[in-house]
Amino acid sequence: MGVLRVIGLVFLGLFLLALALVIGAGVIFLLTHMHQTQATNQTQAPQPQTPPTQGLIKVTNQAAGIAYIGPNTTALAGYYCVNTAIPSTYSIQLNTKLSNGYWLQDVYSTINEIINGAPTPGFNAEVWTPPSWDCTTENNSGIIVISCHSHLVGNYYLTYYGATCAWLIIKIANGIAYFGYSLDGQSINWYYQYPVGNATIIGSDTTLVVGGYGNWEGVNFTNANIVLALYYWNGTAWLPAPSTGVGGGTGEWVSNAWVYWSNGRAVVSWPEPVNQTPQVPSPGFTP
Repeated sequence: MGVLRVIGLVFLGLFLLALALVIGAGVIFLLTHMHQTQATNQTQAPQPQTPPTQGLIKVTNQAAGIAYIGPNTTALAGYYCVNTAIPSTYSIQLNTKLSNGYWLQDVYSTINEIINGAPTPGFNAEVWTPPSWDCTTENNSGIIVISCHSHLVGNYYLTYYGATCAWLIIKIANGIAYFGYSLDGQSINWYYQYPVGNATIIGSDTTLVVGGYGNWEGVNFTNANIVLALYYWNGTAWLPAPSTGVGGGTGEWVSNAWVYWSNGRAVVSWPEPVNQTPQVPSPGFTP
């Protein structure tokens, strides 16, 4: 019995030792795995949210259209076609922000100018300075408020009837901003230019939108269907512009509108949304 007891104790000791090793290995694995998981969670940076390139939004008391979110470029071409617009006191605006702070507008308006007491439609080019000139400082109950204003330094009006479907084009070449339009999609009529220095068009505050005719006016559409499309120049060809639906981007506005957009094309409509991508032409001109 003594010998068997000793042998039994030896086997029991070996069993307990093996069990301890297995449990210890499991604890070490669990702690290591938890540490790795925590480290992974701690080092994962939040992913930036990319604006959707397709969707539907309702715009109220703002300009309605699409905003450019693509790479810096030297030229943009904005297509528009007004199928329905009641009332017809609207504007189509290609607004571009430059990398040096200038802001450019190439506009078609149904009330572009008042000539001999009568409203006339046509195209309008505007150049605004960077908002760093004419800054004022005010002390508002201990809070210092600095206000800087842009100035209109370039402006030109061109009367034109019958441009309900056309292209608006802005390009930067050799420090000069060129403003143009195309009625046939094959050739460009450059009607104004202004020196803006070494700059490119950037995505911030660059839009193709529908708003009131001008002078910070709005339009209360009772029926509207306006097709928009935006293209950017990649150096050798026009490509559909990465863009997203937007309300705002200029002083003019619409009371209410639906904006459906998909991959650089959009429909601004009221009172019903148009949930389908419109057919639009590709530009046949080069900037």
